[in-house]
Order: sequence, then C-alpha cells, then structure tokens
Amino acid sequence: MPKHPSVTRDNGLLVVIKGDHCGKLVRRIHHWYIHGEDFIYLAVMQKVDGTVDIILPEQLELPPDCLCVGSETKEEKKIK
Repeated sequence: MPKHPSVTRDNGLLVVIKGDHCGKLVRRIHHWYIHGEDFIYLAVMQKVDGTVDIILPEQLELPPDCLCVGSETKEEKKIK
C-alpha cells in the first residue's frame, strides 16, 4: 500500500500514482483546503544522478491520494 504524503510536511520527492500525470516526479510547494478537501501545489521535477533535480516549468495541483512518497538515498537528500 502506498504511503501518501502529509499535505503540510512532506517536502521530499513524491510520485504521482493516479490520473493523467501518473509516473511524474514532483515536490510539494504549498498546500490548501478547498471545500473541506486537501490539495497540494506541486513542482514537476526531472531527476539527474549526482546533481540537483531540474525543476520543469509544469506545476500541478493534486489531492494527496494521487501521490506516493518517493524514496531517496541519504546522498540524494543532501544534494541541494
């Protein structure tokens, strides 16, 4: 079962697991509530080994159930 992100705390790598954007890598920019539902404003990322992720011009707004927490090594988390 996937671990869905916290809308207020998960700033690490996330993976879109539902919908038209399935498979895209994203990071949380901000969150908000609309009519009692949580939404996360996301930056779409491109992973590049050994360097900082590239932020792509596309941005998404998705509920947390469309996302899964991605895994990163300690080394990947340290790269800023």
